[in-house]
Parts: sequence; C-alpha cells; structure tokens
Amino acid sequence: MIVRGPFFRHGTTVNRAGTKGKSRRAPRPLWMQNRIMRKTRGLLIPGGLLLSLLGGCLEERLIWSPDGSQAAVIAVADNDNSGTAGGGLYLCDADGHLSPLLARDVYRAAWFGDSRRLALARARVIRSSAELTTALGKQRADAIAVKAEMIWRRLQAGETLDQVGRENESIKDGDTLGEVLFLRERHGGELEKLLGKDWKDVGDMPVQLHSLVLGTVDKGAITIGAAYYEGLSEIKDIRPSPDGAAIAYTLGAVTGGLRETFVIPTNASSPPVLVADQTADCPDWTPDSRSLVYLHGPSASAGENETRLGTLVRQTVRDASGRMAPAKNGEDLANVPFDDSDRVRCLRDGRIVFAARVLRLPSLKSSEDNREQLFAFSAQPQSAVVPLIPAARLADLPPSLGRFEISPDERQVLFSPDNGDVYVLTFLSGGVEKLPGSLNSGGRYPAPAWRRPGEFTYSARISAATGKAVVPPDGSARDAIILRRGQDETVLTSDWTPGTIGRFLQDGSDNGGQISVQPAGKE
Repeated sequence: MIVRGPFFRHGTTVNRAGTKGKSRRAPRPLWMQNRIMRKTRGLLIPGGLLLSLLGGCLEERLIWSPDGSQAAVIAVADNDNSGTAGGGLYLCDADGHLSPLLARDVYRAAWFGDSRRLALARARVIRSSAELTTALGKQRADAIAVKAEMIWRRLQAGETLDQVGRENESIKDGDTLGEVLFLRERHGGELEKLLGKDWKDVGDMPVQLHSLVLGTVDKGAITIGAAYYEGLSEIKDIRPSPDGAAIAYTLGAVTGGLRETFVIPTNASSPPVLVADQTADCPDWTPDSRSLVYLHGPSASAGENETRLGTLVRQTVRDASGRMAPAKNGEDLANVPFDDSDRVRCLRDGRIVFAARVLRLPSLKSSEDNREQLFAFSAQPQSAVVPLIPAARLADLPPSLGRFEISPDERQVLFSPDNGDVYVLTFLSGGVEKLPGSLNSGGRYPAPAWRRPGEFTYSARISAATGKAVVPPDGSARDAIILRRGQDETVLTSDWTPGTIGRFLQDGSDNGGQISVQPAGKE
C-alpha cells in the first residue's frame, strides 16, 4: 500500500453533529498519571515510530489588535494560586507603554475586527464542592459526585489509578477534575493512605473553573460582560468571526483528550452550539463568516501505536441571515496527519492553509523525511492541495511548521518552534529569514505575533550592552520583547522593570500543565 498525503476528496460528507451521541470510550484521564507532560506535536505510525517535537515554551500571550494600535498582553500569576497580584490582562502600545492590570484571571484573548472588543478566556480556582455546585448547578455537580463515588468504590476494591483511568466512561472528560475535588473532600485521609506515593498528584491538583466572556475596551479601561461558557474544560482557542457577529471556541480538558468546537452569537441571543467533537485546537472562519474550517481527528481512544490520520473539514454554521444553523453534514476536503495542536487559516481568496507532513507508506525508518510542508486547499477551478513552500527552501525552516501565523496582507508567514527561533517566509520570493531567539529552556514566552504587514513582535534574549539578540546569550543577557519593522528593531520592553518582565516573559517552573491564575476577584 502506498499512502501519499495530504490529498483532497471528491464529494464526500460526514455527519459531525451525530458523533457526540455515539457510544465511545472516553480518554484515559491524565490526572491519574504520575506526571502531566507538556504538549508534544507528533505523528504516530504503526510499529511504534513516534515523530514528535517538544512544545510548551511559546504561548499566545501578546496579541495585537487588527488596527495595530495596541496589544493585549497576558501575564502569569504566581503558581501557588494564592491570589498574589500580577496575573491577568494588560494593554500595551507600540512604544511599550503598559497599562495597569485591567482584568484578573485571563489566560487567552482574541480581538474582534473593530479593535475594541476582545473575547477572553478566564480561569479561577475552585476549592470546594459548594463552589463547584454554585458554578455548574446542582444537577451537574451531583452527576460528577456520583462518578467520584464510583471511582472511590473501585479504588477500595483494589483497582489501581491506571485501571480506573482506562475505563473511565465520562463523556465530558473535563469532569475528571471535578471528580478529584469530590474525592479529596469526602475521602481525603482514607484516599491518601490508599494511594500512597500517588497521593501527591491527586492531592496537589488544582481544580479550575473556566469561562468565556466578552471584554470591551474604552479609554484604557475594560468592561467585562456575562459569561458565554462556564465549566471545567479549558478553552483551547477562541476565534471571532470576520463580521464580529459570532465566536467559535474549542474546549478540551486541561489534562488532554477530546476537543469540542462550539459557536455562539456574540449577542448571546441563542446558546452555544456544538459544531464537532474530536477536533484540533484551532479552527478558522471562512471569509463570509458563514462556515468553520477545522481538522477532525481519530477517536480519542486511538492508541500510541496507531496511525493518527485526520480530515480537513468545512462546515456551514450560519445561514444567509446570520442565524446559528450548523449544517448536519460537514464536507471533507482533504485527508491529513492529525495533531491536537494543529491549526488552519482561511485566506481572503478562499484558500485554506494548513501544515502537514507527507506520508509515504511503506517506508524505511532510515529514509523517513520528518519535515512538514505548508499546503493550501483550493476549490477553484477544481479541488487541489498545493504546497506553498518551494521544496528547496524546506531545509531552511524548522521540521515542524504547525505553529504558523500569516501576515495581515497574506504575503508572509511566521513560524515559531519552541526553541525561540523565528522564521519569516515570504511567499512570492520563497525567501526565508531566521531570527535567533535563544530563549531559556523551560521558560514561558509570548509567541511571535503580527502587528501590521511587515511588522511583528517576538521574544529574545538580548545583550545588556547592545540591546541586540545574542546567540548564545552571555551572562548579562536579559529577556525582552522585540518589535521588528522591516529590518529595524526596537526593544518594546526597554522601560519595563525586571519584575514586570518576569511576569510576562519567563516562568520556568512546572505547575503540572495547569494555567497560572488567581482566585476569583472583582476588576
């Protein structure tokens, strides 16, 4: 058998809306494993070949408004979740002037096209079952409590955490953290004795409530609206529609597993609607704001030795009047290798851009080419998948191209592997420029972000003497955010104090995969 991909499919449709009701085994809750690992981007092939690149150091924590006048900047709070000031949302202009803290507990942000409104993901720590019941409602909390008691009885009967985790049939895998809360509260002492050395992972696991809200910026202040969503699943991605009338967002448990993509009208005139489950993190809207394009993957029960092949799907979610009306069937456009962190981007001319590795099976392990290519799916004049990067230039780019961002004028693209280097590809010429970042291993830094055509920010270690990025950094090097305009660079953070830079640019500690947030508080 020979498989070459990605490739397009003619005239096929799939029922995405119906998959949620089908019987399926939920993923093994990773909170029951010895340690929560950082995200990896990989491809799983039969025979045990795992092709992956470690991730986790670059995060989308500096996001420029569409008009380029200001950036939403997200700081991390102390990892002990004790309520220490400093975490949350700030605004920054192109001269590096930083606003006061505008909103606590924010960990993700996305601008609307008007450069005034933001969709914000927030998280706060839940410390008791009473808080959980207040947030989720008695019916939902009672259902989680029942599942927690079932787990407790199985543990008492001698089953291990691994055995319980493999057979957990929870449909909402975000509920596993709620189960942890009930187990600790009701059986803490006995549970600690029963688990022994495994108790620390369960006992120290913070339980967080996530919410999606609308923020409106006016004269340096922000007004926060009511929550569109509130629950235990983390918000993996937010994507306002081009016309600003709807929001797409993806949910997934903080411990991994299933992703679900929803849409909701910005005016909250109707509740959220599930578009598809088993999706990758980052969908995108078509230019007319009527359809979503996303990557759909295999069932969550896929094992580590199974091929992970997915599908590029386009699905109508709004009718001609703009009302939420997800089509029953999504249209399969191309078969692609799948990873949870993959993204797609829709261009104004209708093409759909995604990164993928070309599979050729069978193949010798020694002859495998691990590099990815950037592709565009086009339906006109006939369906085709076209590579966007000249083959001769692929060696100038990192092997993994999954984290990419296309410039506002769609002439360039940024690639940002987790070692901190930045690559700029110009589509017309095929030219590639590499900017070394030399970031500290294990740190958490804002990912590169476009401000305007030809202008972007990126994180780097700079020399205290010259203010330029240094490779390798010397003993005096410090973290900085650099604003690059063409070939000119300025240090956006030159006037920031070391403490301020520390909250935005580096946090090398491992908090078990959880988002660093503060307990709930008023703005």
